[in-house]
Amino acid sequence: MSPAQMLASLGNPLDIESRQRDTPERHRTLRSTLMWSYALLNDAERSTCAALSVFADGWSIEAAEEICGCDIDVLQALVEHSLVRVRFNVDGESRSWMLELVHTFADESLDAERRDVLRERLTARSLRLLGLRSPQLNTTDQDVAFAWFDAELEDLRAVAHRLIDTDDPRAGRCVAEFEAYLWRRGRAEEGNLLVGQALTVSSMPDVDRALLHRNRAANAMIRGDLSTAEDHLERALALIETLDERSLRLQLLANYGHLFMLRGEHEAARDVWERCRAEAVEYGEHRTAALIDWNFGSLAAAASAWDDAVIHFEVSRSFHRSIDDTIGVAWLSGLLGWAHANRGDHAAAGSALLEAFQTYARVGLGPGLESALIGLAEFLRRSSRAEAARAVAWFDHLHAEGMEPEHADLESIGEIRLDVGPVVPRNSGDAVECATWAIQLLTE
Repeated sequence: MSPAQMLASLGNPLDIESRQRDTPERHRTLRSTLMWSYALLNDAERSTCAALSVFADGWSIEAAEEICGCDIDVLQALVEHSLVRVRFNVDGESRSWMLELVHTFADESLDAERRDVLRERLTARSLRLLGLRSPQLNTTDQDVAFAWFDAELEDLRAVAHRLIDTDDPRAGRCVAEFEAYLWRRGRAEEGNLLVGQALTVSSMPDVDRALLHRNRAANAMIRGDLSTAEDHLERALALIETLDERSLRLQLLANYGHLFMLRGEHEAARDVWERCRAEAVEYGEHRTAALIDWNFGSLAAAASAWDDAVIHFEVSRSFHRSIDDTIGVAWLSGLLGWAHANRGDHAAAGSALLEAFQTYARVGLGPGLESALIGLAEFLRRSSRAEAARAVAWFDHLHAEGMEPEHADLESIGEIRLDVGPVVPRNSGDAVECATWAIQLLTE
């Protein structure tokens, strides 16, 4: 059979018939098997099984109780009937889920009116927890926040798309907070597409729309599309012009400084950032001030003022370390390694890069990994051009897999690529493997 013929013969996978003649009636199709299992349940168990299909990819006990109103005994019965599976994470906490075809059958058993009610409960719960977890991505509770986002990823995607599809004004805040996670997990392009879709929602608070425009501008600057970035920054500023949104306004001004730097207008960037940093310190916006210190380091690096770059990166890293922003510290450590390598301090470069890659070996692909790889290549080309070329190959491989470096990073790695000669492409591997290799090099 051709692929088209096979596809046509499949239809609904629940209704595919067994080709063996002696198969019992209740095993002739998956639907028959599931209907037989379903008939063994009592009313409460059948109702709960159908209700649990509202979750896209599993649930905690607390979520099942809040959304579906079920109790632990009913959940245990569904496990014993093999309709629900359970797994435990490293902390011993359980999470349940259904096999895909069981999920499909349960969803077919759920009436439309009840599905709408359950979906709204799930949406309300997701938005409430998003508001709690998203700010934690930059704080001492970062690991807790990542674990929650990782577990709830599919439901968060489903909630975000439902809000957009129904033109719900809550879509803006949901996507803005969800995008912060996607970006930190190396899914910047997915986040950017979702932001673009959310901007089509006709009714949402101006501050939420401004947040979306800011995120869109940041992504455009990563790609080097500076005209699009400026357009979105102007739209965001116009939306909050009459609102008391000091923190967001300072962030937008800092973004304008980044735009000026990318244009080569370094004095304009410095002027904006100096005024922005002074106001941030005055009003206690310490994280914004630290991000501007970070920007000053990038500005110094662009001018090859490596001593100044080290000073600014170190100041910013100290702040991010004080709030236990693990990824922020790793990103800045990678930049410090790059700066130290360029100023010829081999020991300081190795120490900073080691700290960066130890984090990426633990958390996997994340923003800033590209900076650490550039720093590693710069560090290695003074001692082993072959190993430097291998670092460039890792950069190219992870870029092809979805890592999204800034345009300036592509230029930096391009210069190293020309210097070290032919690069053997990587055909397999991931961020953890790359980081492990880098740690081994740095500790030899």
